[in-house]
Amino acid sequence: MPANKEQPNLLVTHVETNLGKICIRRSGKGVPMIFWPSLMMDATMWDAQAGHFQDRNRVVCIDSPGHGQSEPLTSTFTMEDCARCLNNIMDTLDLEKAILIGNYWGGCWVVCLPPFIPKGPSPLY
Repeated sequence: MPANKEQPNLLVTHVETNLGKICIRRSGKGVPMIFWPSLMMDATMWDAQAGHFQDRNRVVCIDSPGHGQSEPLTSTFTMEDCARCLNNIMDTLDLEKAILIGNYWGGCWVVCLPPFIPKGPSPLY
């Protein structure tokens, strides 16, 4: 019987970053897609999308810093800190490039990300 696309089978792990331990949910193989949620939400808001794409993409859904199962924040942070956090996650998962998808706050910071990307090849598709 085919898997329920609304309930993806995601491996839940934590990644050490500059903003503490970040909870990620991941599955699949292929072109990486990183989903960053809105404020006051966690990675489960992306379950339907993860279920849809996990058969043909490497799906990574993030609990934002201080949200969901990620460690509580201990101080304020900047957009540059979020970019470093994303770089830490991508390095840990050995991702050179990824498609970034964000909603509300996640979408805003994804759009603002390019100035904070370290010099070198762009990690974005």
